[in-house]
Amino acid sequence: LQDYQNNLAGISRRTKLRLRWYGKDQIDTSYRLEAKFRRAGIGWKSIHPVTLDDFWGRAITASQRALSWQVPEQFVPLLNDRPQPVLTTRYDREYFISDRGGIRMTIDHNMRFVDQRLSVKPSRTFVGTETDHQIIEFKFPFDKLDTIRDELDKFPLRPSRSSKYVNGLKLILGNF
Repeated sequence: LQDYQNNLAGISRRTKLRLRWYGKDQIDTSYRLEAKFRRAGIGWKSIHPVTLDDFWGRAITASQRALSWQVPEQFVPLLNDRPQPVLTTRYDREYFISDRGGIRMTIDHNMRFVDQRLSVKPSRTFVGTETDHQIIEFKFPFDKLDTIRDELDKFPLRPSRSSKYVNGLKLILGNF
């Protein structure tokens, strides 16, 4: 839970590792291992495609070994530092791309969470649901930050930090 604690503490230099897949079907074998980095409020990802046969039916330790054989060397310490998955987050996402280019907006809603902390195999049993909360994110190249910031100041919502990972753990741990 160190990644969770670092986020809550507001540590500006942090890393989070996640295994991601797309679509409603959980039997896909194509996944992406993503390292999300955050430094002084700026975030970026390093992504590596991986294949896991029978991910949902095999032990987490077996999947971790399979991942460590497929990823670049810099991912291995990140995997070793996180020996047990903590959370599965599932949500619906809508995508929007600006007609001027350079800005992508996503709206995430209908979030569902699965506690993985004590699982030997990945669990699919939802233990928390957040249906009234939506997360709107604007994504753009860092070199457009000043221009985008001026435009987003006109947006009628209050910007704030939000993390589906943190929200899901707070819900599971009873701190939401």
